[in-house]
Amino acid sequence: MDNDNVQSKKPNERNLFRDRGVSSFKEVTNLSLKYKVLVTSYFSEVPLSHYQNHLMSIISDLHDEGWNTGQISRFLCEKGYLSVRGKPILSKHIWSMLKKHRVRLDRNSLKPRVLIESVSVNTDKTRSNPCPKKKSPI
Repeated sequence: MDNDNVQSKKPNERNLFRDRGVSSFKEVTNLSLKYKVLVTSYFSEVPLSHYQNHLMSIISDLHDEGWNTGQISRFLCEKGYLSVRGKPILSKHIWSMLKKHRVRLDRNSLKPRVLIESVSVNTDKTRSNPCPKKKSPI
């Protein structure tokens, strides 16, 4: 097909509004837009302390290298690391920390869902009369 014969029709704004019952921009005196926005997001998490971040980085690095939770627990106890509450870090604590860390990463990777609903546009149309009627004297 020859591109020279194809004419692109770009409707002007005046015709778009006329098709919807409003004949021009000047004739619209009141335009209202009503809508409802629903944003679904997860609650913001409590930030970890510097010590918790340090422990989690050590634990995840060792776990990625193939260490099991018992080996990681013994290693941290030998190095003198304690839990945030000052107690020895047990194997079950390591497992729990890894699980919660994985859940936290998955939750933070999700984007919030935005839903826009109940959209309505209302216009009040008044025409300005170019030749106002003259009042006849009584």
